[in-house]
Amino acid sequence: MKTIIHFLCTLLAISSLAGANKHETWTSSVGSQIEGTYLGSVDSTHWIASSAGQLFKLNESQLSKESIDRIREINETTQRRAAMHLQQSSLIPAEVSPKDEDLITKLCSTKVPFIKFKSTPIASALESLNEITGAEIPFRIEANAQNREVNMQLRNLYMNQILNFLTQQVGLYYRVESGVLVIRDQHN
Repeated sequence: MKTIIHFLCTLLAISSLAGANKHETWTSSVGSQIEGTYLGSVDSTHWIASSAGQLFKLNESQLSKESIDRIREINETTQRRAAMHLQQSSLIPAEVSPKDEDLITKLCSTKVPFIKFKSTPIASALESLNEITGAEIPFRIEANAQNREVNMQLRNLYMNQILNFLTQQVGLYYRVESGVLVIRDQHN
């Protein structure tokens, strides 16, 4: 029974990734477009990291109706996950510093051509990602999350997308805190 519940929670978590941290085209109120990832909203400001390595903080008057509707849809999915007491990965830190913004931008603009992990400890997988990309992402894995092994093969995804797949597969989530990627157990 515990296995079935874990499977269903994992399936739900992965299916909800359809909106969060997906690279999409966002349109401004004047018609210009940003190819990138919606990161979340803070105090009516919507954060979008472009694939080109820029971080945009936009209010609703700066976005098209379609983009605002998409943001609302993603935020509703996030609220449903929170109601189930599942932590969700987020790139928006509680307190934002320039180091955090640099890390967020790097995660959303660094494309990884190919990875393959088979029974690989999560720490080794993250070290491999740093080696492959040269991104030198500082990370910390909390004690109760260290003994997880990942199995996956992915092509041509951005670092933030790969992190979502890696962490969700083993019941973890990540946050950016003080310029460091912190990985924790999803159920804590």
